[in-house]
Amino acid sequence: MVFSVRRIPSGCSGYTLIETLVSIVILAVSVVVVLQVFSGGLRAGKLSENYIQAIQIAREKMETTLLALPLTEGVLTGEEGERYSWIIEVTQIEYQQKNDKSGVRIPIGLYAIQVEVSWLEGLVRKKFDIATTAISPVPEKRE
Repeated sequence: MVFSVRRIPSGCSGYTLIETLVSIVILAVSVVVVLQVFSGGLRAGKLSENYIQAIQIAREKMETTLLALPLTEGVLTGEEGERYSWIIEVTQIEYQQKNDKSGVRIPIGLYAIQVEVSWLEGLVRKKFDIATTAISPVPEKRE
């Protein structure tokens, strides 16, 4: 068996197998990077959507609590849908009330209200909380 080698004329050029493989590897790496950027953007969008929903739930629970006068100390818990759980904590803040010139004490109390909304994001528990202070009539003590 006789093998002959043909020489390519010097004016003709082409791509070698190595050059083709290198270009395919560069293209594959570029595609992977672009796909990772897009998937990161999608994850960030979903996380933002969950935070926005948590903010809406927290604001709704805060408004509901502020409208329930008179405020009383305590903790309320609940769930919103299948994904979110919330905790409302109301504590009375001790303060020294000054008497006015007539010596009459106004029956009001100062309360700290904290609302926390949490949800599971993959394997990590995320949370959002808001807090405020409110003045409310003190509930009458029954003897």
